[in-house]
Amino acid sequence: MGAYIPELVHACGMRYEPGKVRENYADFGCTNTPVALKGSRIVITTDRISAFDVVMRQGIPCKGQSLDGISHYWSDKTQDIVPNDIIEILDSNVCIAAQCTALPVEVIMRGHLAGSCAKDYAAGSRVKSGVPLPEGMKRNQKFNQPMLTPTTKAERGKHDEDISREEILAKGMVSADVWKQIEEVAPRLYERGVELSAQRGLILVDTKYEFGLAEDGSLCLIDEVHTPDSSRYWIANDYDKAMDEGRDPKQLSKEFLREHLKNELGFEGQIETPPDLSDAIVDEVSMRYVDLYKRVTDQELVRSDVPIRQRVLTALRDAGYIKGKFVPIIAGSEKDAPHYQKIMERLGKHSCPHEVFNYSAHKQAEQLLPLLKQLETSIEPIAFITVAGMSNALGGFVAGNLKDKRPVINCPPFADLQAYQVDIHSSMRMPSGVPVATIVNPENAADFAVIALEEAERLL
Repeated sequence: MGAYIPELVHACGMRYEPGKVRENYADFGCTNTPVALKGSRIVITTDRISAFDVVMRQGIPCKGQSLDGISHYWSDKTQDIVPNDIIEILDSNVCIAAQCTALPVEVIMRGHLAGSCAKDYAAGSRVKSGVPLPEGMKRNQKFNQPMLTPTTKAERGKHDEDISREEILAKGMVSADVWKQIEEVAPRLYERGVELSAQRGLILVDTKYEFGLAEDGSLCLIDEVHTPDSSRYWIANDYDKAMDEGRDPKQLSKEFLREHLKNELGFEGQIETPPDLSDAIVDEVSMRYVDLYKRVTDQELVRSDVPIRQRVLTALRDAGYIKGKFVPIIAGSEKDAPHYQKIMERLGKHSCPHEVFNYSAHKQAEQLLPLLKQLETSIEPIAFITVAGMSNALGGFVAGNLKDKRPVINCPPFADLQAYQVDIHSSMRMPSGVPVATIVNPENAADFAVIALEEAERLL
């Protein structure tokens, strides 16, 4: 499930930053960004799940809702240690966060010899991110003191790499003063997590923190906190027995999925295309997220029958951040401006967000295709209006290249009656399977687009 909202990008001037799990819309100083969103970002948590830095093709029901609920719980419980970026929670999958400058490193706090640390240890390594490891440890054994082990923050599709404190400072990735603050607050955050988790019968084995700098330069905790995507949880009452039996303790983290992919499907991120997950595995992973939510927060997850897409749009619309609809006006040339400006004026009277894109179907088809591919992923209703005269192939090109069909309205400009009589047929005659409406009057084209969008909203 994606969460692309073109209105936020093209009408509100926000920068779209899709992640493995979350979709971000960030203010970057554009003049048409709503005042209420200045200096902030919209964060939408989807049901996508990743493992080994690869996004699975199947979503996990209730994952996004559980993930955000857990993260918001911990953000509230740790804000006395370090401020976090949460401004407002609009929905169980949507929040408004402060726009911070993310630091280019991630901080992993480890309380046990587990995960990649255990794998490296078994291979003979006795150093993790520049931190020495004691000899004679067993897999999953608790460290005498929690370890702070930083990593790089890799781009999507690439893997994070261990990095030492000395390398971070030598490369100027983080200033010495800021790193000192991180070394002070990260252990305290982890200690708080361990303490409260123990009260719920859980062991917080290890966890990842991300930090940023607020507008005033102060340190801020960003992204998720103590979630099963960023942390490893064990069932506390199984730990001692598991150590005696030489097995891994029962867990409620994403590690279950990683182990399944590695041991049952032979996948460890070595290829970009992940294997399909069975329905049984999807259900099991979903159950574990919901179970952990209940254990951590001591509350039942209130499941919603309303699809995430609809809840996201409703939350943002009710908060006044979007109208929840969008009209892309695709024009063959800037010379068509007098015609499409009438469409824009009419849409403006309807308070309907819109944007003009100039692409010729004959000369710029390759440049137009990526735009169409992006726009058709929109979770808000959209209706295309195409403006091109003479031999008009634009509307047919747009409609023919949309896999997910959306309303497409041809509104061709004509210099005079003779041009109309000669060229109108190129707008009206479309191949089978290429549904395009043709409306010559620009105001009527705008009205028709608005009616189509209002009907789509009603159906949603």
